[in-house]
Amino acid sequence: MILIYAVVLIPAFLFPQYQAPQRTGKYDVATAQYTYTSDTITDYYTGSKRQVNVGFWYPMNTDGKYPLVVFSHGAFGIKNSNISSYEDLASHGYVVCSIDHPRHSFYTKSENGKVVLVDKAYMNEVTYSNTDAYYTKKETYDLIQKWMKIRTDDISFTIDAILQYAAQSQQSDIIELYQLIDCDKIGVFGHSMGAAASVQIGRERKDVDAVINIDGPYFSEMVYDSKIDEFIATKEPYDTPILNIYSDQVWVQLKDGTNTGVYAGNKISDQICKEVYDVYLKGTKHLTLTDLAIVSPFLTNLLNGGEAEVDARESIEFENSLILEFFNATLKGEGKFSSENL
Repeated sequence: MILIYAVVLIPAFLFPQYQAPQRTGKYDVATAQYTYTSDTITDYYTGSKRQVNVGFWYPMNTDGKYPLVVFSHGAFGIKNSNISSYEDLASHGYVVCSIDHPRHSFYTKSENGKVVLVDKAYMNEVTYSNTDAYYTKKETYDLIQKWMKIRTDDISFTIDAILQYAAQSQQSDIIELYQLIDCDKIGVFGHSMGAAASVQIGRERKDVDAVINIDGPYFSEMVYDSKIDEFIATKEPYDTPILNIYSDQVWVQLKDGTNTGVYAGNKISDQICKEVYDVYLKGTKHLTLTDLAIVSPFLTNLLNGGEAEVDARESIEFENSLILEFFNATLKGEGKFSSENL
């Protein structure tokens, strides 16, 4: 009998009923799921052609052209990690694509039903890289480069695939959602490691017009300096407009009084970035900036190492409004974004 109660009650405890943030736009939202296979990228973990599973959220019953925004999840996240933001953006006239990075995502499911779980060695790498006792600084830097190569290859390949389909959108066999995409207006955003990859894509791709970094380090804007055995900023100019959204846990590292560490690039963003905005969401923790905070408060508090000091739903709704406002300004030319008084 105790076992029966546990089976019934544990899922309800971990994933209680919750009220999702309301979409604020005028469009109803459609969704789609696809698997893309690359002919040029070899999967680091399998040696076969790299596959990524993607989800789309886009406006229904409309024939306009809308900006494309692409999301990359955190270290062990999934493509649905910030789904309330995708839905809100789509309701305002965006085509949103979110990527599952196989063996970086906690799990992912392809169109044919194949499920791939997170790679155990990768999990250990990320976990132990956060402690100084396991890896040297140089070893950590090399791991970061490996992770970023996998992530940025996935994002860039996905954007290329979408643009190729969109360019063929007049063909009768091309799926309708690709016909909605304005190929000249592209944004990228992500959380944590996915945010770091988004920042790098914003540097590497000239067709990316806006970047949102949600609680991530500027890995692409730092190097390892063997002379001092530390990470330092590259100080190279960064031209793509960027919005940084930070939690308490990252903000305290930005304000540690040094110019080194994995956040070395972030610390001088106001010097290297042509257009940059910082928003500090006081009282939040790292995973408060994902929908997990409302889907499973218990897991969020467990993984965050404590409870946030803000209402999770209100925080997510405010974060989503920032994301919408920034993309509206940079991709649609609607208004001017400002982080003052936030």
